[in-house]
Amino acid sequence: MKVVEMYQSGATFNEITKTLFIGGSTVSRVLVRQACPRTKAAQKRTPLQKEILVTQLYSQGIPIREIMDATGLPKHTVFRAVKRQGVQLDRGYGTTRKHELGRKDFFKEIQSEEQAYFLGWMVADGSIHPSLECIEITLSSVDTSILQQFRKSLQTLKPLEFIKDKESNLSRKTGNFTRLVVHSVELVKDLAKYGVVRNKSDKTFYPLLIDDSQIHSAFMRGLLDGDGCVSWGPKFHSRTCHWLGTQELLVGVAAHLERFAGVSHREPGLTSHHRYLHRLNYYSKADLNKIYEFLYGNASADLWLERKRVKLETLVNSYVR
Repeated sequence: MKVVEMYQSGATFNEITKTLFIGGSTVSRVLVRQACPRTKAAQKRTPLQKEILVTQLYSQGIPIREIMDATGLPKHTVFRAVKRQGVQLDRGYGTTRKHELGRKDFFKEIQSEEQAYFLGWMVADGSIHPSLECIEITLSSVDTSILQQFRKSLQTLKPLEFIKDKESNLSRKTGNFTRLVVHSVELVKDLAKYGVVRNKSDKTFYPLLIDDSQIHSAFMRGLLDGDGCVSWGPKFHSRTCHWLGTQELLVGVAAHLERFAGVSHREPGLTSHHRYLHRLNYYSKADLNKIYEFLYGNASADLWLERKRVKLETLVNSYVR
């Protein structure tokens, strides 16, 4: 057969699949059925020195994607090299490994602005994988500093994973992203109490938090940074600050903004993006002023996205009606 002939002549799996327009699993299946012995070239394809390098990088906690980039090896070859060197592979999500976590109880009780802020982020932009016992949050590389802060707050040495040329789920634009994946049964269970569950897009709600304006301010700031927008320009025909989410979540945001910040009463409305996605808009200068003061007036340092804070501040200062 053509597959066997090419393989015995020294062609690699990639060369065979590209030439014959078949998958790698098909090539393997054909070689097994034909009892084709592994060629000497294939046996020497991953040098021992490179296998040792791969194992050292893996043992240091370097993400698999970075090991692949550094060595030029595909993922399955990296895993095979690690196994051959006698290192046990950790069960993890995607291409990540488990690391020590100092604050497994971080979301057990929301008592600080720091906890409330990152809870807002997880409600807005986080993901949960119960079967893998991990939480995940992926942001544009522009906002990498937030993930570094979150990593520090959780007291974990888990490295961030940098993803190039990924397509955004919402805008469908390609860009660079940064991802943090943390393994913890406790984090998964505690976040579930606040509506952060698997496939949460139509299940989120405004959580029951302690009656403290700064806690609610931090939570709503996390929501705004994660899944809100401050828009200003001819494209939107007006200046607005808005939150996105389920109706139940945004009704809670509106009620607490009205109570703590004194803004006018507003109701969230459906967007054109999805049947359960709602938007809560604020337009007037008075409301935007109050929202800015509520979110940033007494906020702890660094617990916000600076680009959104500056944009809202600029919007408020230049607003003319």
